[in-house]
Amino acid sequence: MGFGGFLGIGNDYYPVPWSLLTYNTSLGGYEVNISEDQLKSAPRFLQGESWDQYDRLREKALYAYYGATPYW
Repeated sequence: MGFGGFLGIGNDYYPVPWSLLTYNTSLGGYEVNISEDQLKSAPRFLQGESWDQYDRLREKALYAYYGATPYW
C-alpha cells in the first residue's frame, strides 16, 4: 500500500502480508483490517528506497509485526 504523497510523489510504501488481504467484489479491490495506529508504526519504505523482498529476516519481522502466519 502507498500513502502520504501527492499525485504519486513522496509516497511511503507499506508491505502487507497477502494473508491479511481480502478481496471485496463490491469494491473491486482488496480490504485490510489494519488500524490506523498499527499502520503508523508499520514497517515501510520510501519512494526510491529498495525493499529486498527476498530478505527472509525482514520478511519474518513483517509477518511478526502483523501477527500473520508466514506462508513458508
